[in-house]
Amino acid sequence: MVRRSSNILAVNDPVVAAAMRYIHEHDHEAVGVKELEAVAGGMSLRNLHRRFVSLLGYGPGEAAICARIERAKHLLAATALSVEEIARRCGWSNGRTLSSLFQQRIGQTPRQFRAQEATR
Repeated sequence: MVRRSSNILAVNDPVVAAAMRYIHEHDHEAVGVKELEAVAGGMSLRNLHRRFVSLLGYGPGEAAICARIERAKHLLAATALSVEEIARRCGWSNGRTLSSLFQQRIGQTPRQFRAQEATR
């Protein structure tokens, strides 16, 4: 499976590429609408969303969540940090939010993911 972050390299739209770069550089925090509008040179979020969907098949909000989950996966595999601490380092207020998103997107809890990675 190709990581969504790999799509940064394949995007021919400089505005979308800049927004993707910003999202990945800020995967430790929740990226807001105002930040993305500024990175997009003042383009409306609606137009930025349309360009994302046109080029990548998903919007900037989804890209931000995926970047933060990728960061969480890395931290789970490479550190002994608690799920609560990893959630904070990925811009979520608590471990429950991370666990819920992780379960929905990855199909397992963060602890299950960590245990699986430990056996590799």
